[in-house]
Amino acid sequence: MITAFTITAKNYMGMALTAAQSYLRHNPESKFYICILDGMDEIELPKLKKLVYVCPSDFLQDELIRNLAMKYNITEFATCVKPFLFKHLMDIESSSEILVYLDPDFYILDNLSEIFDEDVESTLYLTPHLLYPSINFDHTYPEYKHLWEGIFNLGFCGIRAKNRTSADMILNWWSKRLEDHCYADSDDGLHTDQKWMDYAPVYFEKDLHIVRNDGVNVAHYNLNERILSKQSDKIISNGRRLLIFHFSGFDFKNKLLTKRSDFTIDSLSFRQVLQALMDEYSAELVKNEYSKFHKIKYKYNYFEDGSAVSPFVRRLYRSSRFVKSTEDPFKMRSEFFIVVRSKNINEHTEYAHVGHPRGTVNNIKFYEKTVEVALNLFRKLFGIKKYILLLKMFRVYSRFENNSFIIR
Repeated sequence: MITAFTITAKNYMGMALTAAQSYLRHNPESKFYICILDGMDEIELPKLKKLVYVCPSDFLQDELIRNLAMKYNITEFATCVKPFLFKHLMDIESSSEILVYLDPDFYILDNLSEIFDEDVESTLYLTPHLLYPSINFDHTYPEYKHLWEGIFNLGFCGIRAKNRTSADMILNWWSKRLEDHCYADSDDGLHTDQKWMDYAPVYFEKDLHIVRNDGVNVAHYNLNERILSKQSDKIISNGRRLLIFHFSGFDFKNKLLTKRSDFTIDSLSFRQVLQALMDEYSAELVKNEYSKFHKIKYKYNYFEDGSAVSPFVRRLYRSSRFVKSTEDPFKMRSEFFIVVRSKNINEHTEYAHVGHPRGTVNNIKFYEKTVEVALNLFRKLFGIKKYILLLKMFRVYSRFENNSFIIR
């Protein structure tokens, strides 16, 4: 038997419910767990047969939850708890031979048993972002981006729980790494939980099955190598039944496949199949009140007083002595909050919790031009040697954690 799960916050529940329902529709013999990072209070959740809701407090200590929720953003936190929930489900779902994690933006179109039937001995099942080499790689989502994100897409991850010894080894190693190194940080070469699995073919060679099924984890980043067509009532990907479509970066408002790249598909029949699939998925999101859930604020983006836990504050916490504290850092009485407030680095502005993205800053062109003029003046006054030294210093201190002197 297979038990599946996903991890989300309240604001992504519309997608998580859609993933769960699509999975149970095609895998009715299974259970599906939804782990809600910021709890189940103040929301109404549908009660469906074989759908189970859990929270991190069901399998993690409160002190660890607070620590992870402060130093990690929502994506980092969600991916960090993945191996811990795998271990929890191995304990409570002892009759399940397979445990499989599915991202909340997955849409399941068929039974998943065939993925695991292809290799009935392996312990770890992973799907690469790409399956086929291309000399002239012309997809609009560059191949090299996966060198940072990771060779495998951890939106899908399967564990054969009956192989308990090797499963424990993999999950204990993985969870230990993620406790402190689950950041999406290109400078450190980290990309949440999935970059770590680049080690899997080396560390866990005998336990790993690389899923090379063209119908699994189809997404915008590999549509250049997956040709979709329709046969009867089934969608086919390169001759295989489409089992999982990954709506990574799906733009619900504008009904675009992804916000992350812009590409065209020449084949009319391919476009029609893809459009129909997007329309079906959008309709399911509407049924599951995507827009209502999406308006809910993520609990761990804010201190107790309502001020934002910005990316800057998170990184200061990461590199400070407070990361070892047993206090709840979100509380106003905590030493961390008191220091943050005394240094005037807690913000109440609208986009502080996401770090003021470029598109949210008024007159950004003016600021950029002003900086360019100032830098050019510095170069003329002090020479190229000191100018290069200045740029190197900027590079050091543009990493937020290197500003921890502010709160010492």
